[in-house]
Amino acid sequence: VEQDEPAPLGLDRHLPPGRLHQLPVAPLGLGALHEVLHGRLGRSFPRRTLHRLHQVSAGNPLYALELARALPRVRLAADEPLPLPGSLRELAQGRLVGLAGETGRALLLCALAAEPTVALVSAAMERDAWACLRPAAQRGVVELEGERVRFVHPLFASAILATADLGLRRDGHRRLAAAIGE
Repeated sequence: VEQDEPAPLGLDRHLPPGRLHQLPVAPLGLGALHEVLHGRLGRSFPRRTLHRLHQVSAGNPLYALELARALPRVRLAADEPLPLPGSLRELAQGRLVGLAGETGRALLLCALAAEPTVALVSAAMERDAWACLRPAAQRGVVELEGERVRFVHPLFASAILATADLGLRRDGHRRLAAAIGE
C-alpha cells in the first residue's frame, strides 16, 4: 500500500490513530516459494519450472500459487510460456487493453528478448521504438531506463507471450536474432 492510498478494508477508519502499522513485505526467495507451493499444493516442481514460477510471479506467493495451479502435470517445453489462469490474465490484460498495433509488436519483442533495449527493439522493428513503447510506459506496463526496457511486473510479459500465437512469437524471435546478428 502506497502512503497516499487508504489502508485496505478501511482499517484506518476502524482503528484508533497510531494502531495501524503497515509493514513492507519483500518477495519470497526461490526456496521459500518452493515451500509455499509444496505446502499448499502438495506438489513439487522441477527446478526449471520453479525458477520460471518465481520469475513470472516476482516472488509474490499469491501469483505463484495461481500460476502453479494452472500448470499441467506434464513438463513444459523450455520456450513455452507459462499458462496464465484467467484471474491473472484478466489482471494483466486490463492494463494491456488498447496497446495493440506497433506498441503491441514492440511489447512482444521486449517480452521475447532476454535483455530488451530500445535499440534492439528498434532494429528488430526497423523503426524507432521510442514512440511505440511510450504509450506502454505511460500506462505503467514498462519502464524506460535509458536504453533499457523493463516490464513493471513480469506478469505483463507473460500475458503478452500467452496471448501471442506461435507464428508471431517465431517471427519475433527471427527479427530479434537478425537484429542481434547485426
